[in-house]
Amino acid sequence: MPKYYAFRLAGFLVPFIPQRLAYAIISLLAGILSLLPLPANRAVRANLRQIVGPEVDEAEIRRLVRSALRNNVINYYELFLLPTLSLDQIAQRMTTHGAEYLHQARAANKGLIITTAHFGNFNMAGQMVSHFQIPTIVVVENLEPPAFRDYVCQLRAANGLRFIPVGQSLRPIVRALHNNEGVGLAADRDVTGGGEWFTFFGAPARIPVGHVKLALRTGAAILPCFVVRQLDNHCQIYIEPPMFLTPSGDFQQDVRDGTEPIIALLERYIKAHPDQWLAFQPIWDSAGPEACA
Repeated sequence: MPKYYAFRLAGFLVPFIPQRLAYAIISLLAGILSLLPLPANRAVRANLRQIVGPEVDEAEIRRLVRSALRNNVINYYELFLLPTLSLDQIAQRMTTHGAEYLHQARAANKGLIITTAHFGNFNMAGQMVSHFQIPTIVVVENLEPPAFRDYVCQLRAANGLRFIPVGQSLRPIVRALHNNEGVGLAADRDVTGGGEWFTFFGAPARIPVGHVKLALRTGAAILPCFVVRQLDNHCQIYIEPPMFLTPSGDFQQDVRDGTEPIIALLERYIKAHPDQWLAFQPIWDSAGPEACA
């Protein structure tokens, strides 16, 4: 419970801290955290090395680790601010590219599966759909203890989002799609262990496939969305063209065929902004298969 009480305290105090001062403190804190021998630091360093390759020197890796930590801490800081911000104020913090794809996906009237990653200010992806007045339910990691998970969801739900822990009944998700609403799912970390092996940045990794299976079974469009944080903390939201998957009769092959274009998008955005991929758990497992077909 210490983490829960720390978050409750931060949620109370953060709105009173001048934002310019808060961002300066965060930069200092990220520098200190990057020097500590934390498991999360080792994981993000290993992940970054896989992304950028062996030709990048260690000094650049250290800079990327500090920047990733800074971006992560800023995300938490801005999470505590969310309940104090109106949708108009949130809209001033982001610029959306590809809004026409959002409307195109919803015009099919089968719901939309908003696929994103733990990348940039991913909290803004949810606020974006609230801004466009699309009812959306987000599938979230089942954080412990439940009180902590519920408080984090409460902060994120300030502008009308709904949340369901991963692993619970699919009925609310299917119902939302049937009502032509949105469902938010992350596509970069296999938190349930139900993912499949794919080649990701040149090495085997388990990638979640639930979003693709859901699209194949319901006919809902997959709408990839990525949020890039700028140096001034303004967010550029990029909505990619919707994916409409057509079952061929070979469900397993359809899942692989539907997942690979999403992996290509993940690689494109992460390669362009490696310090904005906030993966603080090991992604590549040396015990995995030698090749992924």
